[in-house]
Amino acid sequence: MITQSYTYGVRSLPIVVTRFSNIYGPGQLNFSALIPDCIRSALGYSKFIPRGDGSMMRDFLYIEDVVALYIRIAEFLAIDKKTFSGQIFNAGSNSPKTVKEILECIFTIIGDIDEYHNVLQKMKNKKTVGEIDCQFMDYEKVKDYFGWTPQHSFNDGLLKTIEWYKRYLKDR
Repeated sequence: MITQSYTYGVRSLPIVVTRFSNIYGPGQLNFSALIPDCIRSALGYSKFIPRGDGSMMRDFLYIEDVVALYIRIAEFLAIDKKTFSGQIFNAGSNSPKTVKEILECIFTIIGDIDEYHNVLQKMKNKKTVGEIDCQFMDYEKVKDYFGWTPQHSFNDGLLKTIEWYKRYLKDR
């Protein structure tokens, strides 16, 4: 609301509001986040501690897709401030996954299925408190306005991300 208050009137600023699903990719060093935590664990640098039973659904968007959308929005905003100023744009992959599916992808790519099954055992009957069961965002509005869709599949983004973490964690 604060941002939108700057987009109206004679001297309005060319501002849009963007809201993204969970962003992942190389360089994310918040190891309390699901993907970095799981990758670090699957690579053998820590033990993954599940916070729930894995049924929660989340949507993830690869960082390069986020950057591409920011650039695209800025280009359009520079050309046509009136149409875009004050707009709110959500973006996700339109393909949410359960936490179990995400863990399975990561452990499978890294090649540690045994540890994935150990994590599944730890998840059984584990309940979360205060977590949203299903959280994802639709990108249809940004597709309609800017012709944008994510260019990286979840697996492609994971492959790039895992390769980055392999190099980063090896040097620590």
